[in-house]
Amino acid sequence: MKMLADRHLWQICWVRDLAALAVVVLILWAAYVARSVTAPIVIGLALAYVLNPTVSWAHERCRLPRWAGAAIAIALAVLGFSGFLLWATPPLVRQVEQLLSKLPDYAKATVTGLDITLNVDWKQLPQQIQQSGAVSALSDHAGAVTTTLKHVYAVMFTVIQSVAAIVTYLPVAAIIVGFSFFFFVWHWTSILQWANQFLPHSTRTKTLDVLDKMDRTVAAFIRGRLIQALVMSVALSVGWWIVGVPYWLLLGILCGILNLVPLLAVLGLVVALVLVSVDQLAAMAAKD
Repeated sequence: MKMLADRHLWQICWVRDLAALAVVVLILWAAYVARSVTAPIVIGLALAYVLNPTVSWAHERCRLPRWAGAAIAIALAVLGFSGFLLWATPPLVRQVEQLLSKLPDYAKATVTGLDITLNVDWKQLPQQIQQSGAVSALSDHAGAVTTTLKHVYAVMFTVIQSVAAIVTYLPVAAIIVGFSFFFFVWHWTSILQWANQFLPHSTRTKTLDVLDKMDRTVAAFIRGRLIQALVMSVALSVGWWIVGVPYWLLLGILCGILNLVPLLAVLGLVVALVLVSVDQLAAMAAKD
């Protein structure tokens, strides 16, 4: 008991662990509150983690400074993404407009193709509604209907406001991502050396060995998923364009993005098959 009394509070193990846990929770809470800034920083860190081996290879083999490698990577990304937008935006807009314009035809063709019949006499429908008392019931609940419509309009306004906020936020987020990526790639080695000092001396060698194996495995998985998503987008878009699948670019990009999550690309293929089938039904109905 005397030994415990002579010890300082920060020398007690469970006190230090509790304080460290409180600091971690506080940092996570602050990061969540400032997520509009922390999220782009995390994305920049993830991109730096993925592309760091390439920058390190250029630094070791070609004597290219790390800041120059990071700048070249950002320039290539901007050029590539800008070129893709210039090429893909017109056909994507046309395909989305075509899909939206054909949705009523697709719905009608689906109903017809599935032999779904609605026993409704459209000419007598107003008279039937009048006789059923639906109009008087609606007038009795006019207040509730008005309140519901107000809520609907409020939700629509909120959605529009959110979309506008996202559109205006994207350029700022892109700048933060680019700056974070440049900083992390440039000082990646220094950051790792700074983090190593927090590892216990007794287990530092073993911990670094385990972390190195985890790093190679996780990095290989992430890079593999990104490359696979890109290949799937290109292959499916080109293949569907060759065979005349409607919305080939839209579906190809969708399947490529879904391919980032294992087995989720099947959902994109199902959507493609459904759209192809419904489009054929609509074409047959138009001919008849």
